[in-house]
Amino acid sequence: MSHSWINPLSCFVCIWTLITLLYQLRLSQSQPVLSWKTYLLLCAVLFIFSVSYFIGCFFASRLRIALMKKSSDSTVYRSDEKIFYILYGSWAVLSLFELFYCGGCPLIWKLTGDERNYFQYGIPSLHGFLNSLGLVLLGYLVYKLVNKFEKIKLLLLFVLIIYYIFIITRQVLVSAAIESSVIILLMKKDKFKKKIPLVIGISSSVILLGIILFGLLGNFRTGYSNFVSVSRLNVSLPSFLSGFEWVYMYLTMTLANIDKMIMLNPSPLGIGPIASLILPSVVLRHIPNIAVVSDPNLYLANSQFTVSGYFAEAFFSFGILGVIVITILYGLLGGLCERWYDLSQSMCSLLCYAVTLQIIILSFFANMLFYLPNCFQYILILFFFGILHRRKPLKKDVMVNCKEN
Repeated sequence: MSHSWINPLSCFVCIWTLITLLYQLRLSQSQPVLSWKTYLLLCAVLFIFSVSYFIGCFFASRLRIALMKKSSDSTVYRSDEKIFYILYGSWAVLSLFELFYCGGCPLIWKLTGDERNYFQYGIPSLHGFLNSLGLVLLGYLVYKLVNKFEKIKLLLLFVLIIYYIFIITRQVLVSAAIESSVIILLMKKDKFKKKIPLVIGISSSVILLGIILFGLLGNFRTGYSNFVSVSRLNVSLPSFLSGFEWVYMYLTMTLANIDKMIMLNPSPLGIGPIASLILPSVVLRHIPNIAVVSDPNLYLANSQFTVSGYFAEAFFSFGILGVIVITILYGLLGGLCERWYDLSQSMCSLLCYAVTLQIIILSFFANMLFYLPNCFQYILILFFFGILHRRKPLKKDVMVNCKEN
């Protein structure tokens, strides 16, 4: 049903199969033998996601809603760059305000010996909004640069990346890397098919470099010796290769935590855990006695690795029923966005598709769909293109010239 192997179903099945296979190595003392209940649950979520994905594709093909009509938003409307620069300027001003408000940034604090860390950076809620806006702006810039190289856009992209390195936010950088890769691969897939060996070589090199940088950033942020002590690994690599250890632990500890969670089988707590995940921190402060997991460490195989996959909060809220519902939601979203992009081939659908694949690829890590700084990208993208569709379109002859270019 999909015209590319880069689709939500392939990504979901591959990532969960990969972490299950990697877990069998059990390179850490924090990784017990998985119970049969855990394997059964993994099989169930793969099946439920697959069925939901095909249902989503079917309904998207049948509905053919207005957004799925064939169009090319970036060429039909003249004001997309003007609106982009307004949004980019807003992001830059607010980010600078945050820097002054916090009196610096995590990287500078680390270099100067300041006791503050990256958790203390940012203004609650505003910081999450800026992260979401930054990811959308980055996706837009990558799309434009793939279409046509411009020095100013490359510079703006560079500023975005450097900023997120300075505030040491690996989650945003990983999300940005995934979304950018999806945009590039889908836009250039016809050219890549003709140079498969070269693409595999470059992709492998980029992945290896990314893993090494991920580890170096983690060592700088929390310290390599501290990581070694808490990871309880049975193997040891040079510190500059610790990225492989970091990635292995982040990938596989999800299953260790899920296994312990399933074996303890706590009573459902109601809407609290899900609400605490999706509601902004500003709102949560004004909700007294919201029911959340009293001591999350009780359900962790290693208290230093809190990754528990996309359905942990749903499980705490509603038990197995919560796992089923959130998996159906993931599958439907994947099918809808895949078919939308297949039908429209527009910038709007591609950006939303990239966000969806990023959410599904990181499903081993956490529920990124309910993580506001991440899922708010959908609203910003639709808002951006909603404004464009209210603008006066280009004249017919100009539209033809744009499409030819």
